[in-house]
Amino acid sequence: MVSWHREQRGSRTSCLHHPRVVVPVNQKAPSFHNQKTGTVYRRPSRRSVAITPMYGCLRNSSRMSCFMRPIGVNSMIPMVVAASLGVPIVDADGMGRAFPEIQMVTPTLHGVSATPMALADEKGNQVLLETPDNFWTERLARTVTIQMGCSACIALYVMQGTIAKKALIPGTLSLAREIGHTLLTCRAQKRDPIEALTTLLHGRRLCEGKIIDVRRRTERGFARGELDIVGTGRNVGAQCRISFRNENLVFWRDGRPEVTVPDLITVVDEQTGLPITTDWMRLTRLLPVPNRPRRPMSPPASSTPCRRC
Repeated sequence: MVSWHREQRGSRTSCLHHPRVVVPVNQKAPSFHNQKTGTVYRRPSRRSVAITPMYGCLRNSSRMSCFMRPIGVNSMIPMVVAASLGVPIVDADGMGRAFPEIQMVTPTLHGVSATPMALADEKGNQVLLETPDNFWTERLARTVTIQMGCSACIALYVMQGTIAKKALIPGTLSLAREIGHTLLTCRAQKRDPIEALTTLLHGRRLCEGKIIDVRRRTERGFARGELDIVGTGRNVGAQCRISFRNENLVFWRDGRPEVTVPDLITVVDEQTGLPITTDWMRLTRLLPVPNRPRRPMSPPASSTPCRRC
């Protein structure tokens, strides 16, 4: 694992020693992805197949590093790809949370182009995109993904290590590992995992309750919907709702919006503290809803249009 902190302490292991950094993830509507997981990832070659079309358009690609989005299935795909290709993982990512569209990441703020971008599916289809900006990348890639069955492996945001150090959010992989360690410790010591998580992440409990209704629909390659929660325990009587589009976007209490993105709204199991994604919501499930405030983030002073790195 490559870390900014290791490089600052004088270690020779640094993303600056790797000419190219790229992110391999999965673009999907979650409900369709769950149905295709067995076919897409059964063979190891399919996990890194989206990287292959990019070798022809990159120089010095043999020392390529992968950075991750530390949420859901996309937190693991870069690890599998990096292990398959024998390259390191960078301890950083482009958002510090999950978000539904390609351009909604910090590299866009720093003018980094999402293309060249490669897409591949389990049937052997491969597509290489070149677009004028990251908004067009999202539009075209989403269209291709829908035709591939609403789930595709993608590789994008190729950049120099020096650019990655400025454009990415450091320490997110380490934080994900710390969260997992905290949950395992709470389980072993029979402590409240929700209290431990809110302390670790400087967050708060929004609601404790029971799911009474889930409405899902797939629109234009996204899983959209609403989740209704009736309060229990300390929140008895409260009527809450979460609006989502692949990820949780807005938390409502008694008809009024209380928390929105970019704050992180997470639904977790009250017994284990494990997260419950939008595609695994079920009726009558008891859960607390913690909230983590966003990290401050603003564009660089000399922001430029998306450029090739």
